[in-house]
Amino acid sequence: MSTGIRHVGRVGTFALICFIASGCSQPERDPAPVHDHAVCSEPARSGSLRCDQAIRATMFDEWASGAVWRPGSTFSVWIAGDDWKSWQRLLVVRVPRSWGPNVMAAKADLLRTARERAAATHLLSPDQQGLPPGAQPSNPGDPGKRRLVVVTATGTMKINRGAFAAGTALHRAVVCDRSDSTLGSSCSPQALRAIFDNWIDQGGLVIGSTFAVWVPGKGRDSTSRAITVATPDAPLGARAAAVLGAGRELDRQSTVATPGAGSAIAEAINVAGEHLKAKKGRRQLLILSDMRQHTPGQWDFERKAPEPADFVIWLKEEQLLLDLAGVDLAVCGAHHHHGPNAPSFDARLAANIANVWRATFKAMEMKPPGSWTGCLKGEPNG
Repeated sequence: MSTGIRHVGRVGTFALICFIASGCSQPERDPAPVHDHAVCSEPARSGSLRCDQAIRATMFDEWASGAVWRPGSTFSVWIAGDDWKSWQRLLVVRVPRSWGPNVMAAKADLLRTARERAAATHLLSPDQQGLPPGAQPSNPGDPGKRRLVVVTATGTMKINRGAFAAGTALHRAVVCDRSDSTLGSSCSPQALRAIFDNWIDQGGLVIGSTFAVWVPGKGRDSTSRAITVATPDAPLGARAAAVLGAGRELDRQSTVATPGAGSAIAEAINVAGEHLKAKKGRRQLLILSDMRQHTPGQWDFERKAPEPADFVIWLKEEQLLLDLAGVDLAVCGAHHHHGPNAPSFDARLAANIANVWRATFKAMEMKPPGSWTGCLKGEPNG
Protein backbone atom coordinates (compact mmCIF):
# COMPACT_ATOMS: atom_id res chain seq x y z
CA MET A 1 0.00 0.00 0.00
CA SER A 2 1.37 3.39 -0.95
CA THR A 3 2.21 5.85 1.77
CA GLY A 4 1.01 9.42 1.77
CA ILE A 5 4.37 10.95 2.70
CA ARG A 6 7.40 10.75 0.42
CA HIS A 7 11.00 11.90 1.01
CA VAL A 8 12.09 14.20 -1.80
CA GLY A 9 15.45 15.56 -0.60
CA ARG A 10 16.76 19.02 0.13
CA VAL A 11 15.20 22.15 -1.36
CA GLY A 12 17.60 24.20 -3.53
CA THR A 13 18.75 27.75 -2.79
CA PHE A 14 16.65 30.55 -4.24
CA ALA A 15 17.60 34.05 -5.38
CA LEU A 16 17.20 37.17 -3.27
CA ILE A 17 13.72 38.53 -2.81
CA CYS A 18 12.56 40.13 -6.06
CA PHE A 19 11.49 43.49 -4.78
CA ILE A 20 15.03 44.27 -3.61
CA ALA A 21 16.54 43.61 -7.05
CA SER A 22 16.43 46.26 -9.75
CA GLY A 23 14.12 45.85 -12.68
CA CYS A 24 11.39 43.98 -10.82
CA SER A 25 7.91 45.08 -11.71
CA GLN A 26 4.79 44.69 -9.62
CA PRO A 27 2.39 42.12 -11.09
CA GLU A 28 -1.35 42.61 -11.58
CA ARG A 29 -3.12 44.52 -8.85
CA ASP A 30 -4.47 42.49 -5.89
CA PRO A 31 -3.83 39.01 -7.33
CA ALA A 32 -4.90 35.95 -5.35
CA PRO A 33 -2.93 35.48 -2.11
CA VAL A 34 -0.65 32.52 -1.55
CA HIS A 35 -0.46 30.58 1.70
CA ASP A 36 2.69 28.52 2.30
CA HIS A 37 3.01 26.21 5.29
CA ALA A 38 6.27 24.72 6.58
CA VAL A 39 5.80 21.96 9.14
CA CYS A 40 8.61 20.68 11.34
CA SER A 41 8.11 16.92 11.48
CA GLU A 42 9.78 16.42 14.87
CA PRO A 43 8.65 17.85 18.23
CA ALA A 44 10.67 20.64 19.82
CA ARG A 45 12.85 19.27 22.62
CA SER A 46 13.80 21.63 25.45
CA GLY A 47 12.60 24.47 23.21
CA SER A 48 14.97 23.54 20.34
CA LEU A 49 13.72 22.88 16.82
CA ARG A 50 14.93 19.84 14.89
CA CYS A 51 14.09 20.78 11.33
CA ASP A 52 16.49 22.17 8.73
CA GLN A 53 17.03 25.94 9.07
CA ALA A 54 18.28 26.46 5.52
CA ILE A 55 15.22 24.79 4.04
CA ARG A 56 12.87 26.98 6.06
CA ALA A 57 14.78 30.12 5.02
CA THR A 58 14.71 29.03 1.37
CA MET A 59 11.00 28.32 1.53
CA PHE A 60 10.45 31.79 2.96
CA ASP A 61 12.52 33.41 0.17
CA GLU A 62 10.53 31.59 -2.48
CA TRP A 63 7.22 32.60 -0.90
CA ALA A 64 8.26 36.23 -0.37
CA SER A 65 9.44 36.78 -3.95
CA GLY A 66 5.86 36.46 -5.17
CA ALA A 67 3.72 37.00 -2.09
CA VAL A 68 5.04 40.45 -1.21
CA TRP A 69 2.75 41.91 -3.90
CA ARG A 70 -0.26 39.88 -2.82
CA PRO A 71 -2.11 41.33 0.22
CA GLY A 72 -3.39 38.70 2.62
CA SER A 73 -0.74 36.13 1.67
CA THR A 74 0.67 34.18 4.60
CA PHE A 75 3.74 32.15 5.46
CA SER A 76 3.58 30.00 8.58
CA VAL A 77 5.77 27.50 10.40
CA TRP A 78 4.27 24.75 12.54
CA ILE A 79 5.73 22.06 14.79
CA ALA A 80 4.41 18.51 15.20
CA GLY A 81 4.11 17.09 18.70
CA ASP A 82 4.20 13.65 20.28
CA ASP A 83 0.47 13.15 19.69
CA TRP A 84 -2.26 14.68 17.54
CA LYS A 85 -3.17 17.38 20.08
CA SER A 86 0.25 18.80 20.99
CA TRP A 87 1.21 20.66 17.80
CA GLN A 88 2.56 24.22 18.08
CA ARG A 89 2.84 27.32 15.93
CA LEU A 90 6.27 28.87 15.50
CA LEU A 91 5.50 31.83 13.23
CA VAL A 92 2.95 33.40 10.94
CA VAL A 93 3.75 36.22 8.49
CA ARG A 94 0.97 38.08 6.69
CA VAL A 95 1.34 40.56 3.83
CA PRO A 96 -0.60 43.66 4.96
CA ARG A 97 -3.18 45.48 2.88
CA SER A 98 -1.10 48.66 3.18
CA TRP A 99 2.61 49.11 3.94
CA GLY A 100 2.31 52.72 5.09
CA PRO A 101 4.19 55.78 3.78
CA ASN A 102 7.66 54.25 3.29
CA VAL A 103 6.74 51.13 1.34
CA MET A 104 10.17 49.76 0.44
CA ALA A 105 11.65 50.27 3.90
CA ALA A 106 8.60 48.70 5.56
CA LYS A 107 8.79 45.66 3.29
CA ALA A 108 12.49 45.21 3.81
CA ASP A 109 12.23 45.50 7.59
CA LEU A 110 9.34 43.06 7.95
CA LEU A 111 10.75 40.47 5.56
CA ARG A 112 14.24 40.60 7.06
CA THR A 113 12.86 39.97 10.53
CA ALA A 114 10.43 37.35 9.26
CA ARG A 115 13.19 35.41 7.50
CA GLU A 116 15.28 35.32 10.67
CA ARG A 117 12.35 34.02 12.69
CA ALA A 118 11.30 31.50 10.02
CA ALA A 119 14.75 29.93 10.38
CA ALA A 120 14.85 30.12 14.19
CA THR A 121 16.48 27.27 16.09
CA HIS A 122 14.34 27.72 19.21
CA LEU A 123 10.68 28.34 19.95
CA LEU A 124 9.65 31.98 19.72
CA SER A 125 7.93 33.91 22.47
CA PRO A 126 4.22 34.67 21.92
CA ASP A 127 4.93 38.29 20.95
CA GLN A 128 7.42 37.11 18.29
CA GLN A 129 5.08 34.65 16.62
CA GLY A 130 3.21 37.14 14.43
CA LEU A 131 4.51 39.56 11.77
CA PRO A 132 3.21 42.20 11.65
CA PRO A 133 2.57 41.89 15.42
CA GLY A 134 -0.69 40.02 15.99
CA ALA A 135 -0.80 38.56 12.47
CA GLN A 136 -2.97 35.45 12.22
CA PRO A 137 -2.63 32.48 9.84
CA SER A 138 -5.02 32.02 6.95
CA ASN A 139 -8.35 30.45 7.75
CA PRO A 140 -9.24 27.27 5.83
CA GLY A 141 -11.88 29.20 3.91
CA ASP A 142 -9.64 32.11 2.89
CA PRO A 143 -9.11 32.48 -0.87
CA GLY A 144 -5.74 31.76 -2.44
CA LYS A 145 -3.31 29.00 -3.29
CA ARG A 146 -1.88 26.71 -0.64
CA ARG A 147 1.39 24.82 -0.45
CA LEU A 148 2.48 22.42 2.25
CA VAL A 149 6.04 21.17 2.87
CA VAL A 150 7.09 19.00 5.79
CA VAL A 151 10.64 19.79 6.94
CA THR A 152 12.81 17.13 8.60
CA ALA A 153 16.23 17.47 10.20
CA THR A 154 17.98 16.96 6.86
CA GLY A 155 15.45 17.45 4.06
CA THR A 156 11.77 17.59 3.20
CA MET A 157 8.77 15.33 2.81
CA LYS A 158 5.92 16.14 0.46
CA ILE A 159 2.29 15.33 1.12
CA ASN A 160 0.01 14.54 -1.80
CA ARG A 161 -2.24 17.51 -2.56
CA GLY A 162 -5.20 15.13 -2.49
CA ALA A 163 -4.62 14.77 1.24
CA PHE A 164 -6.05 18.24 1.86
CA ALA A 165 -7.78 19.24 -1.39
CA ALA A 166 -10.37 16.42 -1.53
CA GLY A 167 -13.00 18.57 0.16
CA THR A 168 -14.91 15.70 1.83
CA ALA A 169 -13.91 14.32 5.21
CA LEU A 170 -12.48 10.79 5.20
CA HIS A 171 -13.38 8.50 8.10
CA ARG A 172 -11.39 5.29 8.40
CA ALA A 173 -12.04 2.75 11.15
CA VAL A 174 -9.57 -0.11 11.58
CA VAL A 175 -10.29 -3.37 13.39
CA CYS A 176 -6.82 -4.46 14.56
CA ASP A 177 -6.86 -8.15 15.53
CA ARG A 178 -4.05 -8.88 18.02
CA SER A 179 -5.24 -12.31 19.14
CA ASP A 180 -2.86 -15.26 19.36
CA SER A 181 -4.21 -16.92 16.23
CA THR A 182 -2.91 -14.08 14.04
CA LEU A 183 0.68 -14.94 15.03
CA GLY A 184 1.37 -11.21 15.16
CA SER A 185 1.10 -10.84 11.38
CA SER A 186 -2.42 -9.56 10.71
CA CYS A 187 -2.09 -6.17 12.42
CA SER A 188 1.63 -5.53 12.60
CA PRO A 189 2.97 -2.05 13.46
CA GLN A 190 4.24 -1.76 9.89
CA ALA A 191 0.85 -2.62 8.38
CA LEU A 192 -0.97 -0.24 10.70
CA ARG A 193 1.40 2.61 9.86
CA ALA A 194 1.00 1.97 6.13
CA ILE A 195 -2.78 2.14 6.55
CA PHE A 196 -2.43 5.43 8.43
CA ASP A 197 -0.12 6.98 5.82
CA ASN A 198 -2.57 5.91 3.12
CA TRP A 199 -5.37 7.63 5.05
CA ILE A 200 -3.34 10.86 5.00
CA ASP A 201 -2.72 10.47 1.26
CA GLN A 202 -6.38 9.87 0.47
CA GLY A 203 -7.78 12.87 2.37
CA GLY A 204 -6.81 12.66 6.03
CA LEU A 205 -5.91 16.38 6.14
CA VAL A 206 -9.44 17.43 5.20
CA ILE A 207 -11.05 19.10 8.21
CA GLY A 208 -13.14 16.68 10.26
CA SER A 209 -11.52 13.51 8.93
CA THR A 210 -11.01 10.74 11.49
CA PHE A 211 -8.83 7.67 11.96
CA ALA A 212 -9.73 5.17 14.68
CA VAL A 213 -8.28 1.80 15.67
CA TRP A 214 -10.29 -0.82 17.57
CA VAL A 215 -8.82 -4.00 19.09
CA PRO A 216 -11.16 -7.00 19.48
CA GLY A 217 -11.53 -8.50 22.93
CA LYS A 218 -13.41 -11.60 24.07
CA GLY A 219 -16.77 -9.88 23.64
CA ARG A 220 -18.30 -6.60 22.54
CA ASP A 221 -17.79 -4.95 25.91
CA SER A 222 -14.07 -5.76 25.90
CA THR A 223 -13.39 -4.23 22.48
CA SER A 224 -10.83 -1.51 23.16
CA ARG A 225 -10.04 1.68 21.27
CA ALA A 226 -6.30 2.07 20.71
CA ILE A 227 -6.41 5.55 19.17
CA THR A 228 -8.78 8.07 17.64
CA VAL A 229 -7.51 10.97 15.55
CA ALA A 230 -9.68 13.89 14.42
CA THR A 231 -8.25 16.40 11.94
CA PRO A 232 -8.84 19.82 13.54
CA ASP A 233 -10.62 22.82 12.04
CA ALA A 234 -7.38 24.75 11.72
CA PRO A 235 -4.98 26.13 9.10
CA LEU A 236 -3.44 23.56 6.78
CA GLY A 237 -0.05 23.59 8.52
CA ALA A 238 -1.66 22.97 11.89
CA ARG A 239 -3.62 20.05 10.46
CA ALA A 240 -0.44 18.54 9.06
CA ALA A 241 1.37 19.00 12.38
CA ALA A 242 -1.56 17.31 14.14
CA VAL A 243 -1.56 14.20 11.93
CA LEU A 244 2.24 13.91 12.04
CA GLY A 245 1.99 13.85 15.83
CA ALA A 246 -0.82 11.31 15.54
CA GLY A 247 1.45 9.06 13.49
CA ARG A 248 4.03 9.17 16.27
CA GLU A 249 1.32 8.33 18.81
CA LEU A 250 0.09 5.46 16.62
CA ASP A 251 3.60 4.02 16.35
CA ARG A 252 3.82 3.91 20.14
CA GLN A 253 0.37 2.39 20.58
CA SER A 254 0.93 -0.31 17.96
CA THR A 255 3.79 -1.81 19.96
CA VAL A 256 2.01 -1.79 23.33
CA ALA A 257 0.56 -5.09 24.50
CA THR A 258 -3.24 -5.20 24.70
CA PRO A 259 -4.35 -7.15 27.80
CA GLY A 260 -7.52 -9.09 27.09
CA ALA A 261 -7.11 -9.06 23.30
CA GLY A 262 -9.27 -11.76 21.72
CA SER A 263 -11.00 -12.82 18.54
CA ALA A 264 -14.51 -11.43 18.99
CA ILE A 265 -14.21 -9.99 15.48
CA ALA A 266 -17.91 -9.58 14.72
CA GLU A 267 -18.38 -7.72 17.99
CA ALA A 268 -15.46 -5.39 17.18
CA ILE A 269 -16.90 -4.77 13.70
CA ASN A 270 -20.14 -3.78 15.40
CA VAL A 271 -18.35 -1.25 17.62
CA ALA A 272 -16.33 0.19 14.73
CA GLY A 273 -19.43 0.25 12.56
CA GLU A 274 -21.39 2.24 15.14
CA HIS A 275 -18.51 4.72 15.13
CA LEU A 276 -18.70 5.05 11.32
CA LYS A 277 -22.50 5.30 11.16
CA ALA A 278 -22.34 8.57 13.08
CA LYS A 279 -19.95 10.14 10.55
CA LYS A 280 -20.68 12.20 7.45
CA GLY A 281 -18.39 11.95 4.45
CA ARG A 282 -16.41 9.08 2.99
CA ARG A 283 -16.45 6.08 5.32
CA GLN A 284 -14.12 3.09 5.25
CA LEU A 285 -13.87 -0.03 7.38
CA LEU A 286 -10.55 -1.87 7.22
CA ILE A 287 -10.23 -5.19 9.04
CA LEU A 288 -6.71 -6.40 9.81
CA SER A 289 -7.47 -9.92 10.97
CA ASP A 290 -7.22 -13.62 10.13
CA MET A 291 -11.05 -13.61 10.54
CA ARG A 292 -11.03 -16.59 12.91
CA GLN A 293 -13.94 -15.59 15.10
CA HIS A 294 -13.89 -16.81 18.68
CA THR A 295 -16.81 -16.09 20.98
CA PRO A 296 -16.42 -18.12 24.19
CA GLY A 297 -19.08 -20.81 24.44
CA GLN A 298 -20.44 -20.01 20.97
CA TRP A 299 -17.95 -19.97 18.05
CA ASP A 300 -14.39 -21.13 17.47
CA PHE A 301 -13.54 -20.71 13.80
CA GLU A 302 -10.07 -22.18 14.35
CA ARG A 303 -11.76 -25.55 14.75
CA LYS A 304 -15.03 -25.26 12.82
CA ALA A 305 -16.87 -22.59 10.87
CA PRO A 306 -20.69 -22.57 11.04
CA GLU A 307 -23.06 -22.48 8.13
CA PRO A 308 -23.14 -18.87 6.84
CA ALA A 309 -26.90 -18.57 7.38
CA ASP A 310 -26.58 -19.74 11.00
CA PHE A 311 -23.93 -17.13 11.74
CA VAL A 312 -25.99 -14.33 10.20
CA ILE A 313 -29.02 -15.40 12.24
CA TRP A 314 -26.90 -15.31 15.41
CA LEU A 315 -25.65 -11.82 14.54
CA LYS A 316 -29.25 -10.63 14.16
CA GLU A 317 -30.31 -12.22 17.44
CA GLU A 318 -27.39 -10.59 19.25
CA GLN A 319 -28.10 -7.24 17.52
CA LEU A 320 -24.63 -7.25 16.02
CA LEU A 321 -25.76 -7.00 12.40
CA LEU A 322 -25.50 -3.34 11.43
CA ASP A 323 -26.65 -1.81 8.16
CA LEU A 324 -23.38 -0.40 6.83
CA ALA A 325 -24.57 0.53 3.36
CA GLY A 326 -22.25 3.16 1.87
CA VAL A 327 -19.19 2.02 3.82
CA ASP A 328 -16.16 0.85 1.83
CA LEU A 329 -14.74 -2.44 3.04
CA ALA A 330 -11.38 -4.18 2.86
CA VAL A 331 -10.04 -7.15 4.82
CA CYS A 332 -6.34 -7.96 5.19
CA GLY A 333 -4.33 -10.35 7.29
CA ALA A 334 -5.58 -13.87 6.57
CA HIS A 335 -2.87 -16.55 6.76
CA HIS A 336 -2.64 -20.32 6.31
CA HIS A 337 -0.96 -21.28 9.61
CA HIS A 338 -2.69 -22.69 12.69
CA GLY A 339 -2.58 -20.76 15.93
CA PRO A 340 -1.12 -21.89 19.29
CA ASN A 341 -2.79 -25.04 20.68
CA ALA A 342 -5.06 -25.20 17.62
CA PRO A 343 -5.47 -28.14 15.20
CA SER A 344 -4.24 -28.07 11.61
CA PHE A 345 -5.76 -25.31 9.52
CA ASP A 346 -6.64 -26.80 6.14
CA ALA A 347 -7.92 -25.32 2.90
CA ARG A 348 -11.48 -26.55 3.52
CA LEU A 349 -11.73 -24.68 6.82
CA ALA A 350 -10.24 -21.54 5.22
CA ALA A 351 -12.87 -21.67 2.46
CA ASN A 352 -15.68 -22.16 4.98
CA ILE A 353 -14.53 -19.15 7.01
CA ALA A 354 -14.41 -17.03 3.84
CA ASN A 355 -17.99 -18.08 2.98
CA VAL A 356 -19.22 -17.11 6.45
CA TRP A 357 -17.77 -13.61 6.15
CA ARG A 358 -18.96 -13.12 2.56
CA ALA A 359 -22.49 -13.77 3.76
CA THR A 360 -21.97 -11.48 6.78
CA PHE A 361 -20.72 -8.55 4.74
CA LYS A 362 -23.54 -9.02 2.22
CA ALA A 363 -26.07 -8.95 5.07
CA MET A 364 -24.50 -5.69 6.28
CA GLU A 365 -25.01 -4.13 2.82
CA MET A 366 -21.30 -3.41 2.60
CA LYS A 367 -20.20 -1.33 -0.35
CA PRO A 368 -17.60 -2.93 -2.69
CA PRO A 369 -14.06 -1.70 -1.94
CA GLY A 370 -12.84 1.41 -3.73
CA SER A 371 -9.43 2.10 -5.19
CA TRP A 372 -8.03 3.31 -1.83
CA THR A 373 -6.67 -0.17 -1.14
CA GLY A 374 -6.03 -3.28 -3.15
CA CYS A 375 -5.49 -5.32 0.00
CA LEU A 376 -8.45 -7.66 -0.34
CA LYS A 377 -11.33 -7.20 -2.71
CA GLY A 378 -13.98 -7.32 -0.03
CA GLU A 379 -13.42 -10.93 1.02
CA PRO A 380 -10.82 -12.85 3.03
CA ASN A 381 -7.79 -14.28 1.29
CA GLY A 382 -4.46 -15.79 2.22
